[in-house]
Amino acid sequence: MRVESNTPRDGCGRVNTINIWRAAIACFLIAGATGALYRVGFLSGFPLGLDAGNVRHAHSHLMFFGWAAPAIMALMISRIGRFHRAGHGSAFITVVLGAAVYPAFLLAGYDAVSIFGALLPIASILSGLNILAWYAFGAWYLKSTRGRHRTQALRWWDSALVFLWLSSAGAWTRFVIEVLEIEASVLAEVAVHFFLSLFTEGWLVFAAIGFAWWSVGRGGALKEDGLGGGMWPLRLAALGVPLASLIGSNVGSLAPIWTTLAGVGSLLVAVGLGWSLWSLAGLVLAGKRWEWLPSLGFLALKLGIQFGMTLPAVVTWGERVGLRILYLHIMTLGVMSVALMAAAREAWGEQAAPSPWRFSAAVLLLLFGMLLLTGFGGVEGTASLVLAALTSTLPLVVMFRSRQLH
Repeated sequence: MRVESNTPRDGCGRVNTINIWRAAIACFLIAGATGALYRVGFLSGFPLGLDAGNVRHAHSHLMFFGWAAPAIMALMISRIGRFHRAGHGSAFITVVLGAAVYPAFLLAGYDAVSIFGALLPIASILSGLNILAWYAFGAWYLKSTRGRHRTQALRWWDSALVFLWLSSAGAWTRFVIEVLEIEASVLAEVAVHFFLSLFTEGWLVFAAIGFAWWSVGRGGALKEDGLGGGMWPLRLAALGVPLASLIGSNVGSLAPIWTTLAGVGSLLVAVGLGWSLWSLAGLVLAGKRWEWLPSLGFLALKLGIQFGMTLPAVVTWGERVGLRILYLHIMTLGVMSVALMAAAREAWGEQAAPSPWRFSAAVLLLLFGMLLLTGFGGVEGTASLVLAALTSTLPLVVMFRSRQLH
């Protein structure tokens, strides 16, 4: 089996990627603080006349564009270790534009802003430029991995990049509807769900699984058998993600068949990721790689919810009580961010990120606070808002107290 190096091939590349990582962490801290502000705002009002919707959009876009995307890119560069300048350049632009999107959404949201007499949707424009940087990074990745043996890790990253690119179709559709002022509310909703699902379920989760395979399986050599070898779980999950993106998008109002297809897609994702989780867990336990257990635990939690999402009645109930946002945070903070903590410590040393165990404990408390907002536990009203606001700061405290910014 061919084993790829876990370290970059030149010192310059290492410096560049760890600086992008630090910038992404700064974005994480700001985005997380904004999420806490969003919850506090419902208790005491939003300062400076900020709009609640704009605060929420600023939080989510900075978390996706300023934290998740460039952090994953930096860690991919640190492992692939080729053509550092091209990879670093696109990742650097991603984190810069991701940070620039934040004030645009915070102050104006999707509204157009007057610039030299012209009304321009600045936040949408900056988001579009960020997406162009994603394309550039994908081109670097394809060039850098061309001719390499496609290990498990690379296959998962291949799929993750495909989903990152495909997710942009939803963002571009939303942009066109907004700019042309097209009256197509269902289409706009489907486009948003398509982007969000492919970005989170595809790009974030698949990338995180790729890092786990790289670490505990040393790339995970492919096996050959009648079911497509070690890649059939990936193929099932990849096939299901676009269909599962229809869940919660109200696309069933167009034709009931779409609701059925969404459930089938969710089942495919659950089965594919479940089998991969089983394989990874065996390697983690056999190799005593305990730092990967927290991320795999969150993946198991996600899959439990995913199986439930195969039933339309469960989806309807979850939407009604507000579990969709909780599920989104399980993926972004639990599966993806906790995995990045383990991967960063492996790439740059323990000082690069907090312990995955400590960070995951903070994330669990944050999720508990969010669960209280749905009415679970008998805590409602002001008390649930206070607890949710307090617990939302815990991952920030853990991240800030570690030494990764020094």
